Amino acid sequence: SNPAAISNPFYQQLGAWSIYPLVILSTVATIIASQATISGTFSMTREAIGLGLLPRMKIIHTSDSQIGQIYIPMINWLQLVVVVLAVIGFGSSDNLAAAYGIAVTGTMLATTILTFFVSRYYWKYNLPLCIAISGIFFVIDATLFSANLLKILHGGWFPLLIGLADGNEEAKREHNDH
Repeated sequence: SNPAAISNPFYQQLGAWSIYPLVILSTVATIIASQATISGTFSMTREAIGLGLLPRMKIIHTSDSQIGQIYIPMINWLQLVVVVLAVIGFGSSDNLAAAYGIAVTGTMLATTILTFFVSRYYWKYNLPLCIAISGIFFVIDATLFSANLLKILHGGWFPLLIGLADGNEEAKREHNDH
């Protein structure tokens, strides 16, 4: 009924009255997502330090009762710099969304493929069951990923480049180990 709404469908989906509630909703969602990203980065860094993959850093435990509640000042500042550089480098939220879409759907697809191998060779489920269950998710994930491939030139190249660089680094380590 309103063709102009295509310019920003999220904020124009319900009419003018919904703009402020949707701004509040999107702000809360952003805060939650950023907190999850920060917490995940701290946790992965602590594990990498424990495995000897990163040098020792100052880790502050922010809770006496919760072992996982940590703060790593150096990582916090590094993450700030990386986020600012990403925002400046991508130039628009559309380009950032393209990178995010490729990263998320690529991760979903890779997880589905790996789930097949775990269920078949580790859990020893029968082959038709593994193919049927993994196949359903594969079709969905592959469809979503392929739809996002249209965004490669608009920022989607970035997570693919990071993935390729990480894969090449892993291949070098495996080669050196043999």
